[in-house]
Amino acid sequence: MVRLDTTQPDKPVGVHFGRRAAIYLLERDDPQFATWLAVLQRSLNDGTPVRFAYAVAGPRLTLVEPAH
Repeated sequence: MVRLDTTQPDKPVGVHFGRRAAIYLLERDDPQFATWLAVLQRSLNDGTPVRFAYAVAGPRLTLVEPAH
């Protein structure tokens, strides 16, 4: 993971997995928001790999978990 955009509290968190990769969105009203954000922050800080899935119709994340 390269970056998390968390600066706008009224917008979804932008998740950048690579410099040229798509930007995925973590919706703040998702029931798993806090858990998934913690996994993503740990990945960003420690370089740990994550597994994720996203909605076909858009860049909304539907699953985030540690990849081990």
